[in-house]
Amino acid sequence: MVGEETKWQERFNQAARDLEELRQQLVENEIPASTGRRLADTYLEEMEEAKRRIRELQGRDRDSQVAEQAQRSTGFWTLGRIVVAAILGSAAVALVLAVGWFVNPEEQVASDPQFDPTRYSNETMEAVIAANADHPQINGMRLALAARYIQSGELSAAFPHYREVLERNPHPEEEAEALSRLGWMAWAGSGETQLAIETLDRALEAGPEHPQALYFKAIVLWCGAGQAQQAVPLLGRVLEMLPSETEVAAELAAARAGEECR
Repeated sequence: MVGEETKWQERFNQAARDLEELRQQLVENEIPASTGRRLADTYLEEMEEAKRRIRELQGRDRDSQVAEQAQRSTGFWTLGRIVVAAILGSAAVALVLAVGWFVNPEEQVASDPQFDPTRYSNETMEAVIAANADHPQINGMRLALAARYIQSGELSAAFPHYREVLERNPHPEEEAEALSRLGWMAWAGSGETQLAIETLDRALEAGPEHPQALYFKAIVLWCGAGQAQQAVPLLGRVLEMLPSETEVAAELAAARAGEECR
């Protein structure tokens, strides 16, 4: 059993090396972009298959464990507080990258196949990120992976990815996403209300209309600092952007009435 597991681990490592070699070939224009995209998809599938086999040999199914953990989550991390795709997910959860995301943008065409991060395991995405850490488009994949860690309650795994995004010349939307998550983690994970507010203020400087940052700051002010009235205009702005969010509407009414955070 150990020998079989070692074999599949070696196959995973080889596919990761092949992916890195492919990246270099594409950067140096040694192969056509269309060929690179096909090979990238093949290597990623090989990595997924290897990890699946390893999980089977270890007698566990990590995906089911993550799902069970998410269902047992409590408090704000249940993600039931608001529609994930609208607020908590923001751009990261909805993010879709091309299979050839590490190919020069000018070589990409609208008909390219799409790379959906949800198709791949955390291990595979970590390997791709490590092999392409300096690529200008890697921030998108980091945010997608970090959001997945957040949803499964793995805050310590998400934290370094958000920090890396901030250190790698993020676009304003990426900066707002990373800072808003870090601000939320400072409060929900560590109870650091003031640090959370300061971090969320930075997020709003990067993206003044970023709904996630607005919502998180409103909740931290209301539930963390006991400042319901200061939360009202922020919740109002979120509701203007997302008028169908009944949960936000209910929270706005409660905060406006001076009720305690629920």
